[in-house]
Amino acid sequence: MKIFRLIICPTLLIFTLVAYAGENFPFPIWGRVSGYGITNTWFVASSRMEKAAGWDEKGEPPLPVGKAVSLAKAWVISKGGSTNSYVETVEFRSADRGAPPGSSSKFRPFWFYKIKFYQVAQFGSSMTCVVLLDGSVVEPESEPHTGRIVDYLD
Repeated sequence: MKIFRLIICPTLLIFTLVAYAGENFPFPIWGRVSGYGITNTWFVASSRMEKAAGWDEKGEPPLPVGKAVSLAKAWVISKGGSTNSYVETVEFRSADRGAPPGSSSKFRPFWFYKIKFYQVAQFGSSMTCVVLLDGSVVEPESEPHTGRIVDYLD
């Protein structure tokens, strides 16, 4: 029986690893739990991260902060947020994946903006938006998902 386990378990592990090799795994770049008890996690596919334009931390990033804020504001409004909401914080963050900045490795840092808006809905609520350097907005995955604006509130 021990020999069986010693042979079968590693074999199954190897087959599992081979089966998932090259998969497009979602990589979590940001997450939080809102005051409403909803967990939001922002995922980016690993293949998208590998193909993304890098930034060597010199000069301006490929997407200017003003453009990122405009894109984020449009997203907030599209989710039912107030047109009178305003930017509370802008963070320029990276998901460090093990390679130094400026590296051509697919594991170089992955940069994005995390923009938080205030007065999005009633009672002074806020909403966070993640914008990638290619100008795309990442939709958070909500748990539980209600299909209402509360899914996106902080």
